[in-house]
Amino acid sequence: MIRLVDAGTITAEERHEIERLVDAFNRYPPRAVFFLWGLMSIRSNDYDLWDKKFFVDFYVDTKKSKSKTVGISQKVVACYLQQGFAKEEMIPIDTWIDTFHRFALGIKDQKDFFGAFSEMGKLERVIWSVAQAKKTNNTTFFDMLWCIRYGDTGNNEYRGANPLSCFECKLQAKCPSYKMIRDKMVLVKDGAGMQLADVMGKKNAKGKKIADASVTSEAENNNCSFICLTENKVPKKIFVKKGTKKKPYWKMTDEFSGYILKGQKYVTRYVDKIVTIDSLVRDLGTFVPEMDDMYQAEDE
Repeated sequence: MIRLVDAGTITAEERHEIERLVDAFNRYPPRAVFFLWGLMSIRSNDYDLWDKKFFVDFYVDTKKSKSKTVGISQKVVACYLQQGFAKEEMIPIDTWIDTFHRFALGIKDQKDFFGAFSEMGKLERVIWSVAQAKKTNNTTFFDMLWCIRYGDTGNNEYRGANPLSCFECKLQAKCPSYKMIRDKMVLVKDGAGMQLADVMGKKNAKGKKIADASVTSEAENNNCSFICLTENKVPKKIFVKKGTKKKPYWKMTDEFSGYILKGQKYVTRYVDKIVTIDSLVRDLGTFVPEMDDMYQAEDE
């Protein structure tokens, strides 16, 4: 900022105002840059002319090409269009919406999601209501949609559709994501004494991976999609395969869903066995959430 003043690009007064703006966005300072970009871009972009096709191409293509995204936030542009220019077909994709369309709706590709609905702004309000209910542990939503949001304490892995998050969801029977995983295989192991190691995730956040090669090899050799670890005979942690073909590893993606499981001990018959996810989910019985632990479970 000082260099800009010295070069005469901005005045000292403008520097002061910009720094105040950065302070206002202290939760995430780059938002101030996006805000400034948005204000300046209004002079050169006629947002009234943007239609849905142009918006989707902009949103998806700039996401794929990092060279086009310097100083630009697709989410900010979407917010501008929707809230400032009354564009009902526009929707900003944040973590909640991303996980909702990928898992609750079973639409993996972002472009397909944009094309699946009309009046996306209204859909966003529905997702927002669900997200707020999940954030505040609203009991109405406590037995559904565990697949959305993060699943590890490092906040860098989506829990997604998995044996535990799907078991706890009332929407399971009609869910497209559960349909895609129900016949896949899961290896169940006793977590006592299991070797875990740290692994770096997004934004240098630490996660956990299974360090016991005999366990990971067993899962890989039997085409398993998940590894489920138990604690005191109760299923608690879910791991999925990550990395590359040359350097694969099994990383924990859900340690929260298991917090509220205490009575589901039927799984002991499956320890050290490989079964379908549907078999495991059905044998776990009826999900009755342990309400005493509800705040701990979603304290992310």
